[in-house]
Amino acid sequence: MTCFVKKEIRLLLPVWGSILAVEVLTPWMFPWILETFNLSSVVLYVGLVILAVDSFGREFSLGTFQNLMSQPMERKAIWGVKIKLLAGGALLIFVGFFASNFLRLAYESIYPDNSWRFTASTMQSDFVSAMAGGLEMLVIAIAGGLWTTLLFRQIAAAFWITLLLPILGLLLLSFVLPEKLGDSEILMKILFPVFAALYGWWGFRLARRLFLKAEDVAWTGGVIDFSRWRYFEPANRSVKSHRRWRPFAALLKKELQMQSVSFICAGALLAIHLVVLAMRAIHGRFQPGSTVEVITQNYWSLWLIMPLLVGGTVIAEERKLNMTDVQFCLPISRRKQFAIKFLVTMVLGVLFGGLMPFGLELVSAAFGGANNLFSPNDIRSATVLDGLKALVCVSAGLSLISLFASSLSRHFLQGLTITFVTGIGLGMFGFLLRVLSFDGNNYQPETIQLWSWQVATLFAVPTWTGLFFWLAWRNYKLFHEHKRRLRMNILGIMGALAFIVVGSAAMYGRTWEYLEPAEPAHSMAKLSLANSPILHWDGYGILSVYLPGGQVWLDRLEVKAAANRFAFPTIASVGLESFISGSNWVSLAVRYNEWVGRDRFQIPGFLDTVGVQSNGTLWTSERSDNGKWLVDQLTQFGNESDWQQVARVDATSVILLKTNGTLWQWGTNHFDLGKQAYTDRRWPGLQAFQPTQLGTNSDWQTVGKWGATLARKTDGSVWAVSDRDASGVTDLRRMTNFDQLPPEVTQPPSSAWKPYLRKDGTLWFSHSENRMEKGTTKEFFEQSQISRDTNWLSTQWAGKWIVALRSDGTLWKWEQMGWSDQFSKSPSRLGIHSDWAAIGSFDSYLVSLAGDGTLWSWAGSAANDYREMWLAPSRQPELLTNIFAAGKN
Repeated sequence: MTCFVKKEIRLLLPVWGSILAVEVLTPWMFPWILETFNLSSVVLYVGLVILAVDSFGREFSLGTFQNLMSQPMERKAIWGVKIKLLAGGALLIFVGFFASNFLRLAYESIYPDNSWRFTASTMQSDFVSAMAGGLEMLVIAIAGGLWTTLLFRQIAAAFWITLLLPILGLLLLSFVLPEKLGDSEILMKILFPVFAALYGWWGFRLARRLFLKAEDVAWTGGVIDFSRWRYFEPANRSVKSHRRWRPFAALLKKELQMQSVSFICAGALLAIHLVVLAMRAIHGRFQPGSTVEVITQNYWSLWLIMPLLVGGTVIAEERKLNMTDVQFCLPISRRKQFAIKFLVTMVLGVLFGGLMPFGLELVSAAFGGANNLFSPNDIRSATVLDGLKALVCVSAGLSLISLFASSLSRHFLQGLTITFVTGIGLGMFGFLLRVLSFDGNNYQPETIQLWSWQVATLFAVPTWTGLFFWLAWRNYKLFHEHKRRLRMNILGIMGALAFIVVGSAAMYGRTWEYLEPAEPAHSMAKLSLANSPILHWDGYGILSVYLPGGQVWLDRLEVKAAANRFAFPTIASVGLESFISGSNWVSLAVRYNEWVGRDRFQIPGFLDTVGVQSNGTLWTSERSDNGKWLVDQLTQFGNESDWQQVARVDATSVILLKTNGTLWQWGTNHFDLGKQAYTDRRWPGLQAFQPTQLGTNSDWQTVGKWGATLARKTDGSVWAVSDRDASGVTDLRRMTNFDQLPPEVTQPPSSAWKPYLRKDGTLWFSHSENRMEKGTTKEFFEQSQISRDTNWLSTQWAGKWIVALRSDGTLWKWEQMGWSDQFSKSPSRLGIHSDWAAIGSFDSYLVSLAGDGTLWSWAGSAANDYREMWLAPSRQPELLTNIFAAGKN
């Protein structure tokens, strides 16, 4: 390997390594597979443009182009070495891009839940299109970067022209084509490779000619100085030298002059954007998904590169022009100088990157050229304002990152590369935080939630903002101290990563609870597991506690919303707890009414309470008095003594099971309130009706309310009892999934996704699974053993927990991993006490009854708002009430 080849490798290696790392990591940043292919292709194009411009741009930036021309080698040999290394590096980057996207596609095939919105054929088609487009972008980027750099010899101008010229060419090509041909996706798929091949051939030939005939001589047509603006010069120069600008204004003027290339590039962007808007307004809507439609709808995103150009120029270009030492000698503090640079970067970055594209697209929408991402209806709408906030925040963040990168760089291209890598690195870090936060897009069965992405964001945004600002200032101030500056940046970034991870995990996990008092102590036990009580929730907010002596305690519970996102919603007693009179109840149905009637006007209050005693008699409320708690005022209905169980169907009917195995309905499933009810808004009560038998079967075994009203026959078949029907007939629907439960189940599940116990005391979990059988999708019932221990007494499904009560009075839980049907391999202890007497569930929350009669709710089991809360639920249970408390009986 010759010295020249080694020199060229060292020249390209930093940018090449950075771009390769970015292309390998980018496909894993996005949750949806189609976003991955589209956005990673854009990142590939921008990265290849940077690499192509870097090949000769570094020579011009470092002032080594003249030395390159004076090497004892033919120019054709020099050209050959540079082109071979550039093409080889670009191909290696494309190989990394292809391999990473292919692995992402294979990953989606292994875990199809991640891509439930997309079919396999759609993903494969988009993958092929992205790879073909990547090859075409490679040719366009390399050819364009070569000829623009050799022609203009100015990195920023070459970068923008390379980036924008092919887009403008495609837009003009589609505009001059007839409307039908311009909308044809098939034609565009043919024209795009042809355009790439022609542009690549032309660009390569032009670059080769420019290099072989390059002359490093002085320009004879005057001095080209973009930083010299006519409006900054006075009309008549004064002969006498006098001070016309204050220091702050003079430095501000100098910074604006430094950004003259940015203004020119913004003007070019604006001109092409106006062409895009005109095309949308004249043509109308292009074919969805076509190349032209994608370009015209997403052209506004190119404005987000402007903050990178502004920030990358503000410090790095000064160092390239050797102006830093001179500026540090000015009679103004470095702090004020940096403040001016920061102000210019943020104002211009937000103006060009956020306000400019937003304003143009909004004006275009008002004139009929609407963009899919901008609402033309109301500028005050939440969607429009949220879009404006998002663009401003993104452009401000990019401006700050580019300012930090510029403080580390010696020229614009190096700053642009550092910005590119830093932005992708932050995006990858944020994606990993979101994946590990277990937020619903994560389907990995073994993932453990360490933090929520909201809390991680709360830590990350101010941390990165403060860090990049501080590092940019320190890098600017300590410009000559290279080792100290490098060490400071590495330690700062690593410290920020550690602080965000540890801090957000500590906050999410409520670490302060370890310093708080332990779980409150229980008093003397009045209940035991030898003759344990039973907790039951009827699905309407009523929690029943069946005591061993036949007493029943009732209360209506409700979910108490969190006061803020840092709290967790819990359940609370509404203070209506009461014992039903008598001590020999075997079955009860209580209902708190919310809506009654075809017109759905509200009648709040408590409806009939229906109960069956151990002697087979049927009891119901003496009257229906809306808004009053009447569970302690029951009277016997009829003289029959062969009733066995009761379960509520809806607000106006219940089903009853007799000891002879017949099933009965009491009430009505199609109640017309009538004129009297509209007048006094009263429900007449169940006593106004007579029980009627459902069907003629006499093999019913049990009825109950487990979410739905279910009835089970002696042969094991399970049937669901319908709500009211327009025909006035109650419907019984076969629940085939429940039929597949083994006969030895002692505690049946309440739905297809529930745990249950077998007679041998082992714990199992039942769930349904869809499979293809003979061309049709069928639902199959699966069973998995959770624990082989044989000392479990009861179990409950509580949101994301499977909770079981052991014979020693302790509670244990298995946590669901992601949204799969897998759980933690071993249980963890719940609470510190060992005197628990019963467990139940209420609206995805766990409710446990202690031996002293206290009821506790565990918020951590809830699944409904699990992903919405910023903090993990508290480890400690919340006291609901004591069923034996004075005044509650």
